[in-house]
Amino acid sequence: MIIAVILFIITLIGGIVTTPAGHINIVLQGGKAVGVREPGYSFKMPLIEGLQDMSLQTGLYTDPNSTAGTKDLQGITTSIAINYHLDPKWAVDVYNNLGVNYIEKVAHPVVQETLKEITAKHPAEEMITQREAVKDEIAKLLTERLAIRHIIVETVSITNFEFSKTFDAAIESKVAAAQAVQQAEYKLRQIEVEAKQAVAQAKGQADAIEMLKSTLTPAYLQYLYINKLTPDVKVIVVPQGMPIVLPQQ
Repeated sequence: MIIAVILFIITLIGGIVTTPAGHINIVLQGGKAVGVREPGYSFKMPLIEGLQDMSLQTGLYTDPNSTAGTKDLQGITTSIAINYHLDPKWAVDVYNNLGVNYIEKVAHPVVQETLKEITAKHPAEEMITQREAVKDEIAKLLTERLAIRHIIVETVSITNFEFSKTFDAAIESKVAAAQAVQQAEYKLRQIEVEAKQAVAQAKGQADAIEMLKSTLTPAYLQYLYINKLTPDVKVIVVPQGMPIVLPQQ
């Protein structure tokens, strides 16, 4: 009798379990999830129930070599990192359908599917010139698709898109050519400005000369000449018939 009581007590004590904060315990009966134990102390029925720990804390999933093709059929490789946590309301369903390693079973195909769908909408050059906008598209669609599978996405980090070496070289050549064209256009504009300035300067000088010509009549020139004579000049010889304007004293 005493032995039976002792065994019963041991069994009861062995049925007391602790679920740590940030985790839940999936209650198993016959290998199938039937419920959860929240963080704290709880009791499991010996020989009838089993428990499987599942984390609700932030996890990190990385896919360093996701490949896809752009709209203009350029191959692209992308590294994606996802911070996520399990939606606790759906923990039983997730366990029954996917098991503890649900993220590995779900994330990779979703990442591949999403990356291929988004990149197929953009030509390679646009993937470079509108990099941040494309990243936002990928992150938004990833978040939506993982939420359907009861995985809550906290953040999505996408590193630079990588193309083939041949394409990178072509892009570099194109950028260099564009820069050369820009420099040539700038030089041409500079030459045009300088030419316009020279024309304006020449026109200004021509206008000044014409104005001066219209002002310097023969009579006025004669006046200036006489006005410059020294005071001791008493006699001036003037050709017959030429008018003379004498300065007033």
